[in-house]
Amino acid sequence: MMESPRVCEEIELREFPDFTTSNKQFKRFYRKVLIVLIYLTACLLPRSGRGGIDATCYDRRHNSKHYIKRCKLTIQSMKITFLVDLKHLTILAVHVTPSRKHDSQIVIPLVKQYEKEFLESLSGDKGYDSTKIRKFLKKRRTRSLIPYREFKRKHAHWNSLFNTKDLHQRSKCETINSMTKRNYGDTLTSKGFHNQFKETLFIAVVHNIDRSLTIFIMRISTEPKRII
Repeated sequence: MMESPRVCEEIELREFPDFTTSNKQFKRFYRKVLIVLIYLTACLLPRSGRGGIDATCYDRRHNSKHYIKRCKLTIQSMKITFLVDLKHLTILAVHVTPSRKHDSQIVIPLVKQYEKEFLESLSGDKGYDSTKIRKFLKKRRTRSLIPYREFKRKHAHWNSLFNTKDLHQRSKCETINSMTKRNYGDTLTSKGFHNQFKETLFIAVVHNIDRSLTIFIMRISTEPKRII
């Protein structure tokens, strides 16, 4: 409600509609449409082919304990995984789950969601170390920049073969997680899982638009002025 005056000014409304109007409209959005919008907004900037993956948690709790009890919210956080472009920091695909699914079980479905474009490489932390994932990426001709968990000496040797600069690129995924939470909040305000899923997709769409505008403005401001 704090943003209502600004929203009314932007869309030239005299007064803001009742909150039930926006709530009903939000429910009409299809998740498939939002997933397509993520892809289209990611196309606003050229893809580098260098992907990164990382997970974060968004709070599902409400300030009122009565609300939590009434809505039967047992799991109070949502695990969200972003597949991102490491050059322009745009979000390419999103995976959302209220469970404690292991990171290695999320990579393959998330990458398959982005099959329209070729990924030259995929960066991630040791939580994504899995033989199944490495075989899947090799089959797609995608370079795996996921370090091995060092159970044996050979794993430490294989990690030493990686380019340190390439491995550190995965830290940009944490930058995107921090950006989205600082700009759009770290709490999902919708009630049900499906609406919270759509809310997360909206965050990704807005983030991509914001990134494209920021880079566009930076390019204009840094271009040398032509003297006529």
